[in-house]
Amino acid sequence: MHSPRQRGFEIGDVAPHLFLSHSSRDTDTVRRIAWDLNVCGVDVWFDEWELRVGDDLHDRIANAISKSKFVGVVVGDHFDSSKWMRGEVTQALSREKAENRTLVLPIVINDKPPPPIIGSKKFLDFGQAHYFPSLLRLIGLVHDLDSQSVEDGIRKLHPDQLRDCIRVLRFCAFEPYCIVDTKTLAAIKQAGGIASGTKVSFDADTVLSSPRLPPATRELVERLLMDVG
Repeated sequence: MHSPRQRGFEIGDVAPHLFLSHSSRDTDTVRRIAWDLNVCGVDVWFDEWELRVGDDLHDRIANAISKSKFVGVVVGDHFDSSKWMRGEVTQALSREKAENRTLVLPIVINDKPPPPIIGSKKFLDFGQAHYFPSLLRLIGLVHDLDSQSVEDGIRKLHPDQLRDCIRVLRFCAFEPYCIVDTKTLAAIKQAGGIASGTKVSFDADTVLSSPRLPPATRELVERLLMDVG
C-alpha cells in the first residue's frame, strides 16, 4: 500500500474504461467527473482530452464508443437539445443490444429523471448530496469490485471528498492510480519514479524536487496531492 505521499501513475489503455457522452454546455461539470474518475484509476475518454484540431469527429467518437468498456451518458439540463449526444446514445444502445450486456450507464447531474431513451435504466445520481458515493459506485462497476464491499466502505467512511474515495477503494482492496499519457509517465520515471510494468509509483517529495520534472507534470502532481494526498 502506498504511503500518504506516494502515488502511482499508469498509461491509459488502448481501450478506454469509460466514454463520457455529454452536452458541450455541461462541460465544466463533466470535466470534474472525468478528473475524479481518472485519479481513481478509470481511463476516461473525454472529448476535451482526446480530440485535436483536424480530427474527424465522427470517426474518432464512433471508434471510442465502439471500444470503450462502458459509455457514461451524462444527463443534464441540455440533453434534449443535443442532437450529437442523442446520436452517441443511439450508437451505444445498439452496441449494448448486440453484446447483450450492460454498457450504457446514465449519470444524472440535475434533479430530472433520465430521458425516455434510457428511462428504464437505473441511474447514478451525481447531484451534490450524492456525488462521491455515486463516483465510488461507478468506479466499482468499471473495475468489477465487490458491490457489497463498496457499499460497506461508503457506509463506514462517509466519503465527502475525493481523498475519502481513495480510502474506500483501499478498503475494497483496490489500490487507485492516475491514468496519464506516455510522456507524463516517462517524465515521472526520469524524476525518480519506480517503474513496474505499465505503472510508475513515486514519492511526491522526491519527484517535485527534481529539476528534470516538466512544468505541466509538476502541476499535475501538485494537483494530485492537493486533491487526494
